[in-house]
Amino acid sequence: MDLNDKLNKLSKDLVSLHVKDVLKKRKERGIEVKSLSNDEKQRIKDLVKDLEQSVNSFVQKAKEGKEVTAEDAVKPKTKRTLRELVRQKKNSN
Repeated sequence: MDLNDKLNKLSKDLVSLHVKDVLKKRKERGIEVKSLSNDEKQRIKDLVKDLEQSVNSFVQKAKEGKEVTAEDAVKPKTKRTLRELVRQKKNSN
């Protein structure tokens, strides 16, 4: 079992424990838990599969040496001063 599989198993176990804990607390308080339809359950399963594929592709790219970081995923626009814009325009002409 490689590291990725171990992390996936650990993540699933932790989520399962958290869900069980939340449901147990709701039951103790007398709050009714809505049961999901089969369609809703399938959509949740599909969402989890998509997320797993995204994470796995992210990890694979990182392993290939492309050094993908969270900052690379979302590149914020850099603010430039007026002075920098004028210099850039001058240099391009």
